[in-house]
Amino acid sequence: MSLDEHGATVVNGDPPILEQSSPPAPPPDSVHGHCPPQGLSGSEEDNSTPCGMSQSGIPDMPKPPSSSSSFSTQYSEASGGGQPCSWARGHQQPPAVFLPKAVYDVVVSADAGGLPRYAHLLPHVGVEWVGPFRPLLRRVMTATEQSLYYRQWTVPRPQHMDSTNRAVGRPDGFHPRRLLLCGPPQVGKTGAYLQFLGILSRMLIRLMEVDVYDEEEINLSVKLGLAQYHQMNAAWPSIQVFRTMLFDYTVHDPKHEHISPVYSPNFTPTEKGNSRQKDVYLQRHTTRIKLSKYAAYNTYHHCEQCHQYMGFSPRYQLYESTLHTFTFSHLLLGEEIQLYFIIPKSKEHHFSFSQPGGQLESMRLPLCSDQNANCIKSPIFTPTTGRHEHGLFNLYHAMDGATHLHILVIKEYEMAVYKKYWPNHIMLVLPTVFNGAGIGAAHFLIKELSYHNLELERSRQVEQGSRPQDVWPFVVLLEDSCVMWNAVDLDTQRYPLSYLSSENLLI
Repeated sequence: MSLDEHGATVVNGDPPILEQSSPPAPPPDSVHGHCPPQGLSGSEEDNSTPCGMSQSGIPDMPKPPSSSSSFSTQYSEASGGGQPCSWARGHQQPPAVFLPKAVYDVVVSADAGGLPRYAHLLPHVGVEWVGPFRPLLRRVMTATEQSLYYRQWTVPRPQHMDSTNRAVGRPDGFHPRRLLLCGPPQVGKTGAYLQFLGILSRMLIRLMEVDVYDEEEINLSVKLGLAQYHQMNAAWPSIQVFRTMLFDYTVHDPKHEHISPVYSPNFTPTEKGNSRQKDVYLQRHTTRIKLSKYAAYNTYHHCEQCHQYMGFSPRYQLYESTLHTFTFSHLLLGEEIQLYFIIPKSKEHHFSFSQPGGQLESMRLPLCSDQNANCIKSPIFTPTTGRHEHGLFNLYHAMDGATHLHILVIKEYEMAVYKKYWPNHIMLVLPTVFNGAGIGAAHFLIKELSYHNLELERSRQVEQGSRPQDVWPFVVLLEDSCVMWNAVDLDTQRYPLSYLSSENLLI
């Protein structure tokens, strides 16, 4: 040991080390749970053996002769060059799991097809296998194929939240609207499905709303007197009473404001022209309302209750239809009119045939005395053209699931496309000469057909012992844009029959 020219101590040729009166504070690493530097003991009360020391307390490395050189050498080893302690080595290793040998054999072994045996375990504790006879998993399967496999061959147990949420009428055990979101941990699955639920919620709210025309009725100054109605105990309907009811010939719908008024001795039309221009008429004011439970829908509505009604359910083969010809004479047209009815197999009970599968004779009408709350008596005719997708022909919810007879009146050249979109609906195909006619010609033909069918049904009911006036005489002529229906229950105790007039009567 010697002194250099700067007064530093040189130990055995090592780099010069400046003299220090006392050792510096320990490095920050020693405060955070690391072992203290080798050669440095803790406090005087700490009698534990530090890391890097032998059982006798002597360091593993040879102790330098100087305290200054000893501290610097040991500090450099503790900060980077020394070996970590047993606690630090164990913290860097994965945890150890103790398994029974039977479980270990299942984890590491494979079956005859090379697939790990744990792949045959259930994917969740809340499900169970459909049965023991199921196909085995393939060795190479995508995530989608594995998901479909488990959905098809597992069923939820009673404690599972989806045990009662299964599709009605489906042979498989999973719901067709159920989604499965899979992915590695911490990639944002929770945020993804929360965002999806937000979008879906806004879409569902929008689907429950509809834009309707918000226009006040016109020609309200024309008032009709109170009509005579049936007595409480009288048979309904009475043809004589209906003949005494006043007919409202005044146009009240604003969309028909441009048409010519109907002439009547009691009504004098005004001399002013049509105040509504064509461009203004196309921009009619609308408002958004929320749909009720009695709403009608188009072909884009698909719920589980409507599958059988629409004819798209694979369990019910309701789209099989037959074509029937119906001919009747009309004096104004001067010739026989030949119509075609497309009738699904499930709707043939609404018609009368000469024999099963024979000639179509008439459309059955109920009797006035028939009492069935789950059946709509009046047949519904809907003339339509060019609206096979957007026409509101799904009346399942509008009728609250009640049985009804709905007939679409279409033109001949549109028969195929309407049959494709509405396979479970009865269709009345107009003659070829009506291809260029408007909606008024369709209304006229529906009226004449209803009159002719009423006479045929009265003759058929008389043969069975009923009276002609017992046959239900009403039909409903419905537009293809009627979006919502309402149920009317007249409380005769609160509103007497004398309160009702022809303006607020709904048949």
